[in-house]
Amino acid sequence: MISSGRSALFLLALAVVLPLFIPAAAHSDRDPTKSERAGVARAVRHRNAGPGVKVIVSDIRISTVDPHWATVAYSIHFQRSGVRQNVESIYHRANGQGWNVPVRQVPTPVEDDLGWSDSNSLDKVVRIGTFVVLGIAALAILSALARLGGDGSSPSSESTRPATPQGNPAPQPARERTCPRCNGARVVQCGTCRGGIMLPNPNPLLSDIPCWDCSGRGKKDCLNCHGTGKVPA
Repeated sequence: MISSGRSALFLLALAVVLPLFIPAAAHSDRDPTKSERAGVARAVRHRNAGPGVKVIVSDIRISTVDPHWATVAYSIHFQRSGVRQNVESIYHRANGQGWNVPVRQVPTPVEDDLGWSDSNSLDKVVRIGTFVVLGIAALAILSALARLGGDGSSPSSESTRPATPQGNPAPQPARERTCPRCNGARVVQCGTCRGGIMLPNPNPLLSDIPCWDCSGRGKKDCLNCHGTGKVPA
């Protein structure tokens, strides 16, 4: 009776937890070819060229939805002041032209493919809320499953955990470390407006418009740690 109840709860927990991993499958960007890497890196260095400025490109990803779009992570080193800025930006290549920062909105399928969807968008908020609810439900089910299996036949985790000479539980190894790309700041400078918040309006008769890439914040969530400041150790 207990065995069948445990099996049913395990299957239910599995059905709840599995959807949490489904969004990751939609993230299907790829490594650049040699020519794509050279072209994007050249465009990034040209855009940020200046006296005493050194640009280091650390990562480039190409969209599999439309290979004319790429995301690039790089750092700008101002050698005189010693200041370093970590930047992530999207670059676009029109037919027959080189790579450059786009002057129009990135298509939604490309944003999703590159993991660049706006963190403030309603659908992402709803999706995160759904994941939280599913996670709570999974924890409740797993807790009930543990209570059903707690017949005392196996030793507890505390009794089997190695102890220090003083009798205290041994410290557990760190599972996380500070994100090396944003240094734990969670955000990096927007590569489109470069922190300037506003962009020139394509119509010169109209005033400047807020940067569509960072929603006028001048910062973007770090793609390496997804805005948490931490990565697995």
